[in-house]
Amino acid sequence: MEQHMIALEKGNDYRLRRAQLGREIKAGEVKASEVLDSAVPEWLEQEVLGRFVRRLPRVGPSRMRKFLTSLNLRELKTLGGLTYRQRKLLARELREIGQ
Repeated sequence: MEQHMIALEKGNDYRLRRAQLGREIKAGEVKASEVLDSAVPEWLEQEVLGRFVRRLPRVGPSRMRKFLTSLNLRELKTLGGLTYRQRKLLARELREIGQ
């Protein structure tokens, strides 16, 4: 039972961190490309790519799908599941649009 509680606390902590990062990206305090330039931290590995891109200012479902389709990336892929090349490609494209 103790392991279960530890896992729940860890999951909650990770969700809170991802939510905080999302708010910071939306507010322009953090650039999404900077997050992808470094190694993805453990708490961010399970973030779904579509949700991550939608947190960018002025990006909704349609713009997110167009953007990811142009890069040949699926919106349900996780950040931790991206290859090094895919992560660098995404970071470069985000820099080009000012993110």
